Amino acid sequence: MPRACRAVRGAPILARTAMCKFKSAIVTRTQVLHDPDVDWHDDLLSQFGLDDRTPHPDFVRVEMLPNNGDVFDHARRNWRLKVDQDYRPDWFHEEEAGAAVWETVQATFRSRFLTTGHLREELNYGRWFLDGSAIIKRLGDVAVVKEARGAAILRTVGDTAVVERVCGRARLGTVHDGATVKEACGAAQINRVDGSATVKALAGRARIKELGGCATVERMLEHSTIERMTDSATVGCVRDAATLRRIGGSATAIIYSRQARWSVRDHAVVICRHESPMKIAVAQSGARLDVRGAPPGRRRDRSAR
Repeated sequence: MPRACRAVRGAPILARTAMCKFKSAIVTRTQVLHDPDVDWHDDLLSQFGLDDRTPHPDFVRVEMLPNNGDVFDHARRNWRLKVDQDYRPDWFHEEEAGAAVWETVQATFRSRFLTTGHLREELNYGRWFLDGSAIIKRLGDVAVVKEARGAAILRTVGDTAVVERVCGRARLGTVHDGATVKEACGAAQINRVDGSATVKALAGRARIKELGGCATVERMLEHSTIERMTDSATVGCVRDAATLRRIGGSATAIIYSRQARWSVRDHAVVICRHESPMKIAVAQSGARLDVRGAPPGRRRDRSAR
């Protein structure tokens, strides 16, 4: 029976467009090879120096997957072993391999899942999962939070750190530098996004209180809200019933939905792509002006919206 080996810590996380699923491992005759921060079999093979150029490898790629899709449900009955290759060596026994891989999964639960009662001052590497009332005071360098949910809190996200998903009632304080939030949804809240930070998707009833600097929100969907835009911030696509309460400074927003609500002032620009012909709303010197839906040559005050 293969034994669970000590995982390699601190290895770089490589971005992939299509990754293997949590939790991936390589089973050999004598041990289970894994890394708490890697779910790409090719990376594991390279990391442990295994040759993948033969049709009959002396190892087996496997994944341990949650039956209900919830990686925070750590009950053994929720997890099943999946063999991720066609060829199986004669020595491989799925039941024994499953028991050994489960040990590595439990080790990852202990080292990378932070729940109620966990407080970390700073995380600068690794892949993390947050639930309950876990708190991270600063996420930086190349650290990745795969998911923050429940009432989890990340007070500062900076450098090139990544938060892949923040949902539930989780909160982020300041997201800055070149940090990225891939998805904010549910009732999640972000206090401020600035610097060159990026939020790729804001959905559900998620909310950003202030978007400034040269920060970007690529998409606003559903009933999401940005309370205030300023500086040179940009929202690239506003759809559904999303709301931009105050667009100011030299900020820019592109609207694709008639249901969206917004207010523009200062030197900000709103491009209404849903109108035919396309219309542009520009405000200067504090005036709030709207050309959306108005006859050519006319502007109407949006102060009531």
